[in-house]
Amino acid sequence: RAEQRGELLRLLEGLSREQRALRAQVALERRQNASPEALARAVVEAATGPELVRRVSGVLHPLVPHDRLELLALGAIEGSVVPLSGAQVRRRWGSPSPHWAQVVTLLADRLADRPTVAVTDLAEEAPGLSWPGGAGGSPRVTSLLATRLDLAAARCGYLVLGHAARDTYRPADEEAIEVAARLVAARVVGLRLAAEVEALRGQL
Repeated sequence: RAEQRGELLRLLEGLSREQRALRAQVALERRQNASPEALARAVVEAATGPELVRRVSGVLHPLVPHDRLELLALGAIEGSVVPLSGAQVRRRWGSPSPHWAQVVTLLADRLADRPTVAVTDLAEEAPGLSWPGGAGGSPRVTSLLATRLDLAAARCGYLVLGHAARDTYRPADEEAIEVAARLVAARVVGLRLAAEVEALRGQL
């Protein structure tokens, strides 16, 4: 019996080592999938706003877990904002999107002198404000994480992540999305300009 117990302990120890190695490998693969190279490839290959949102979300999720992600482009009309996911009702590019405009008002104030911001509980810190378009079974967003999208020192939009849990995000998460924002900003501007050109063509 002592020999059997010893053999069983050796098997369990071996299994434990294999499990630790597997977890380490999974963690490594997740970090690689969320690398700047993977994000840059997603940005270059995305042909549309909704595709860009999906791919950026897929790359960032292993590094910064989230239930919702949106890329917001500042519209041509002052104070307007356009969600690149296309989740809002289709409208003329740059026309106001009131709910997102309210979120951006909050973000613009919080991001006035810093590149990123984390909101512990959206309902507590901004009563009455919620993630736009959250109906249809989508998880209610409680924690919010956002960063500015700047290009050539000019504000062009925001990268916003939301999570159902309260107090989700930490300084490391803010650092990660700040890096992501540098890679995404130019593509957001490109999609905005392409849409504006298309709208002008439609008026000719």
